[in-house]
Amino acid sequence: MNHLQMKDIIQILHEGQFSCVIKKSDGEIFTFNQRGIKDLYDLSLRIPKILHNAMVADKVIGKAAAALLIIGGVKAVYADVISTSALTLLLNFGIEVQYLNKTFAVLNRDKTNLCPVEKLCIYEDSPSKIIEIIDSFINLKK
Repeated sequence: MNHLQMKDIIQILHEGQFSCVIKKSDGEIFTFNQRGIKDLYDLSLRIPKILHNAMVADKVIGKAAAALLIIGGVKAVYADVISTSALTLLLNFGIEVQYLNKTFAVLNRDKTNLCPVEKLCIYEDSPSKIIEIIDSFINLKK
């Protein structure tokens, strides 16, 4: 499976109706179904090396997800929808990015406001500081 390229991972994302697909540098594929940044956040805590030099295809990438991907050391990213700030952050860290649609910011689930995590980190450009914001947000919800 090591020969899979980004287009193949995007196809897996769409055909399997997954929220996120990760192809590790050794070719192993992981698929996820949780909403928001939960899968990426959990991975960063439990198996941080999974993202190192990986290719990631995701339905939606906001600034918080971008920070998790940067800290994880991904090589390339695809998003069906990406926020402008996430795109800028990823490109500033030399990550190859493909996307279908670009939006100003990721909205909350009922589309009435910004995603809560996106809103919290909208003015922060340091991935490590964004991770601190995510940690605080997640710990408040526990």
